[in-house]
Amino acid sequence: MSIRKFITAFIISVCLVLIMSPQGHATPGADIFYDKSELEDGWWKYDFTFRNTSSNGECLFRTRLLFFDPEVFGYELPTGWESIRWEGTHITDYMDTHTKSNCIESGDSLGGFVFDAKFNFDNIRHKSYFHDENDNLVTMRGDTTLRNTVPVPVVPEPVSSVLFIAGGATLGFRKFRKKKTGD
Repeated sequence: MSIRKFITAFIISVCLVLIMSPQGHATPGADIFYDKSELEDGWWKYDFTFRNTSSNGECLFRTRLLFFDPEVFGYELPTGWESIRWEGTHITDYMDTHTKSNCIESGDSLGGFVFDAKFNFDNIRHKSYFHDENDNLVTMRGDTTLRNTVPVPVVPEPVSSVLFIAGGATLGFRKFRKKKTGD
């Protein structure tokens, strides 16, 4: 392979990575944080904040917290939010909130989703629902996070990938050039 072909292939691959990176990471996302405090007789109070971390403008309009059949008591929901199972006492495997009148816009958060449970949860799974400007439905699943803990990033940033590829290509080019000149 000639040096000119190698450089051309390298430039094209870097351009493709730069073009594809923003599209691959434009997804709906929700960070759901909670505070918990111990009550009496084995009951715990959970106070949730839903944050919409979508990168493409999706609107968070529903979240379902998933767990296994403890006795729960849900308090009044924030204004504009409704529930299938939240307010009052239930023995249930999920608590569901949704809104018809408003939603949590991308970059915003809303607190006040409070319930008591007769169980000390370490982690609660959630399923969150979004709609975009064309009213397409998108869902995502994740774990809730105890407030003041830092979640571990799942994937490297696109810039890290580009720098890794550029560094590897540079080392390969130098080795190729060294072989060609006979050093």
